[in-house]
Amino acid sequence: MDYSKMSDEELLSLLNSGDKEATDVFYKRFGPLVTGIARKFYLYGADIADLTQEGMIGIFKGVKSYDSSKGKLKSYLAACVKNQILDAVRSANAKGNSPLNSALSLSVWVDGEEIGDNLESDELTPLDTLIENEGRLDFLTLLNSKLTETEIEILKGFLGGDSYKVIASNCGVSEKKVDNTISKIKKLAKKVNA
Repeated sequence: MDYSKMSDEELLSLLNSGDKEATDVFYKRFGPLVTGIARKFYLYGADIADLTQEGMIGIFKGVKSYDSSKGKLKSYLAACVKNQILDAVRSANAKGNSPLNSALSLSVWVDGEEIGDNLESDELTPLDTLIENEGRLDFLTLLNSKLTETEIEILKGFLGGDSYKVIASNCGVSEKKVDNTISKIKKLAKKVNA
């Protein structure tokens, strides 16, 4: 089966049915979109990898919540990525870290249109793509080797937008276990992106 010739929606359908190869192709296909959007923001004290990581969480959540009535898949996922990045910034600011977390959109407004926000033109250089793909594969490999089945279920719930209380109930663990697991995953992600 040639996954590269499939539409985004066809890949999403296979991803949702558990096809691991389709899942890999899908996330590789949307990696440049996430990086392109993440590059438009600046978060003091963080780097592009941190913002890209937040964007990937947005993609994961978008995959779980998408249905065709919400419009085109790519547009919907782009909105999910932007929202996740902005939520992360707001969350960081709410914790009193405003000097460390001053996010700015690097897009420029000209005649009422946002320049630099054209999703189709956010192309990565071949080197950026290579580095990004290696990092994503390292991260997925690390997750598979370091997480238990329960922790993976907790991650799925988190990426699906469930509250810690709902995740704890669904997985039969405490909310503290959910919080600790999410912290563990974030630390693993930082190791890969370091």
